[in-house]
Amino acid sequence: MCADHYRLARRRRFISPRAFIAQCKEDIIIFSRTFEENIRLLRLLFCTADEHNVSFNKKKTVLASLTGVFVGYVVSENGFCPNHALTQAIREFLQPSNLTDLRSFVGLCQQVGNFSTKIAAALVPLAPLLKKTIAWD
Repeated sequence: MCADHYRLARRRRFISPRAFIAQCKEDIIIFSRTFEENIRLLRLLFCTADEHNVSFNKKKTVLASLTGVFVGYVVSENGFCPNHALTQAIREFLQPSNLTDLRSFVGLCQQVGNFSTKIAAALVPLAPLLKKTIAWD
């Protein structure tokens, strides 16, 4: 994380003590009760970013949307759920042929672990294969 981005994240507490802003790595989401409040928070965010020479990727920026993807989850006024692309990636994941592939698969599965009580149990048989002492042919 660059220093400017870190300062921006720390600076959010100065925007408003009750600002509805969440930040994870390079992703930022602003949520509000009204459109007007959202615009006010966006203006404050953009001013703070400008003060610290932080820019935003226009292609990845979504403004005033009722739903959106944030750190791999679809977020809406009803809460959050796994992104369809994530569950599709799990369904279409090729059979792991080495430790790195298996770690990737387990990591994807763990991202949806909060939404199913069966994920942890399904991953139990794979746990011994995650050890470095196992030889992959």
